[in-house]
Amino acid sequence: GADAEYSKAIALSEKKDPALDEVKAWNLSLLVDSLIKEGKVDEAAAAVDKNLPVAESSSGKDREWYVTAIAAVSGAYMGAGKNTESTHYFELAESLSGGAEESSSMHALKGHILRLRGDFRGADAEYSKAIALSEKKDPAFYEVKAWNLQMMGKVKDAEKELQKAL
Repeated sequence: GADAEYSKAIALSEKKDPALDEVKAWNLSLLVDSLIKEGKVDEAAAAVDKNLPVAESSSGKDREWYVTAIAAVSGAYMGAGKNTESTHYFELAESLSGGAEESSSMHALKGHILRLRGDFRGADAEYSKAIALSEKKDPAFYEVKAWNLQMMGKVKDAEKELQKAL
């Protein structure tokens, strides 16, 4: 399948040719995405782990692709209810991005992790950042923010967020 082809592309780019760095990072991102879509989250995590030394020495766009792949693994583990693994890969992605990853999905993921830890105020702040950064004002971000507000006992505020999602 596609994941085998991405794996081959990564193997071919093992050469120490800097021109291939972005290709390798991009192929890893595609491989991880393909494996996650097939329900092979542990395999996706293993691919990330195997490429971690290269990711840690990367920069610029290459590093962005690695962060994207790692965050995807974190999100997939979150969806599977594997919160410890999700947190591990989120923290890894965050450290690789230098904490400067300003994407709506990273803030939403951080919000989920904070919510699971019982930090509803922190989660609310992250969901707000996700909404602010979302180009299309993704309704899903409003929904998770509303759910979190409800957990904080702020039912009226939760209703307002749900209205925004419509």
